[in-house]
Amino acid sequence: MFERKWIKTVTKMQKTTLPAGRFLIDVPKEAEIDWGRQGFEWAGPFIQTFPVPAPEMLKEALEAEADEWRVPHKEGGTQLEKIIAGSIPNSWFTYYWNDREIKFRNVVRVKGYFWDCGRGFVFTSSAKNHPEGHLETSNLLEKQFKRIRLRDPQEIPREPGFCFDHAYFRGEPAHDPNEHIAMHITFPSNPDVYVRFCTDTVNEAGANGRKLLERVGASSPLHALMGVRRLRGQERKVGPYQGQELVERVREANLTVGYTFMWEYQGQAESATAPSLMLEMFTGYGEPPVNSSLSRKQALALWDAILDSIRYRTPETPASEPEPR
Repeated sequence: MFERKWIKTVTKMQKTTLPAGRFLIDVPKEAEIDWGRQGFEWAGPFIQTFPVPAPEMLKEALEAEADEWRVPHKEGGTQLEKIIAGSIPNSWFTYYWNDREIKFRNVVRVKGYFWDCGRGFVFTSSAKNHPEGHLETSNLLEKQFKRIRLRDPQEIPREPGFCFDHAYFRGEPAHDPNEHIAMHITFPSNPDVYVRFCTDTVNEAGANGRKLLERVGASSPLHALMGVRRLRGQERKVGPYQGQELVERVREANLTVGYTFMWEYQGQAESATAPSLMLEMFTGYGEPPVNSSLSRKQALALWDAILDSIRYRTPETPASEPEPR
């Protein structure tokens, strides 16, 4: 029964299509999604999003976090510089020193908080520590706040934009975009199976100039002795993206067996249509490792179905209707 369920899922593609960044990916309907690193232009490297019933509750969370910075600083004052209200409704900014010992380079950390229709957003940035620098950073972040529109997790927007957790930034890519996102995919009925999908316009995957199979190297007697057996190591094209694929079976010291899958497309720096792309999948995942709950055939079928579904979202992409606001 277990095997038939999974084979039916991946061969008949009982799927959910999800937007991630400017891309779409298909996952089995039972999949659960968590968002990792996600950022966009001046929004900083990380954007946090979470449900908040009222703006006052987001302000309370801001104050509670700021209490941790209201401590004496070795060089005078406190670690917290100030909290100010933004110029748009339900927005606030905190300015604080990242280090409790040294105030260096006259640059402070900034957190921008924004509430809209039951959801809180927290952006992390930085600013020069003087009034003009504070104002410049808050203005830049508020421009990003104004671009946000909430979306249902399964909504595929009709208009161009960069999708992230429960929302997206409306608009075409910037001339030199700095967009990055990581989607984590898990399965309640198979907790040892883990999938991670990333897109990145700053080309982190190709930063060292070496492709996947060059970095990992060919299968060797040492690998075999360690219980690693290469099943695939090849060039593999996904849509228009010519990348490299690596699939290995791994036998741990406790004789458990799992599978490791990797695909990378190094992409072009500062290209929103051809950024670096990466998909990873692990079975037998956990600490300590456990036996893969999927057979080799099942794992390969799931991997192929998800990998081959990755494509760039275009205006012609069929769209779901947005939730009313």
